[in-house]
Amino acid sequence: ELIEHVKTLDPDDMRIDRAQDSIERLYTNFDEHFYKLKNELEERLALLENMHSALLPATAEIEGQIKQRLLDKLANSNLPVDINDERFLKEMLYYADKSDVTEELTRLSSHFVQFRNFLNGTPGGGRSMDFLVQEMFREITTLGNKAGSGPVAEIVVRFKSELEKIREQIQN
Repeated sequence: ELIEHVKTLDPDDMRIDRAQDSIERLYTNFDEHFYKLKNELEERLALLENMHSALLPATAEIEGQIKQRLLDKLANSNLPVDINDERFLKEMLYYADKSDVTEELTRLSSHFVQFRNFLNGTPGGGRSMDFLVQEMFREITTLGNKAGSGPVAEIVVRFKSELEKIREQIQN
């Protein structure tokens, strides 16, 4: 719109030429910066998706590990426990179920799709992307808290680090 207005002015005025050149350079610089930022965010999102894929097998064993830890603690406590007692088994299943991270992994996948849509031009970018990054932080934190195991914790730390880099880019 500004360029069109400048074009209506006296073409013999050198200031107009310089202003038009400056505006065109500004648009070119903006476009270059935008595409570089978009590419960087896409690369970081791909890293998050790879870490998500690595979490799938790492989290598959969590429920069994928690059950085993509980049984080991009970055995070491020297408490008389009948592992065939229905009430006891229900409690064990309750604690094991609380460690299920399927929902968090599913929501992360959904957030990845939404984030990619914003990168590809879905209206509402900026603040919505920031909100999605916040949601991803919540999901990965919950997952890390539930899992509590070495390999998962390592991936969670790297995941959060990449998310923080994305947040910084979006907020700038």
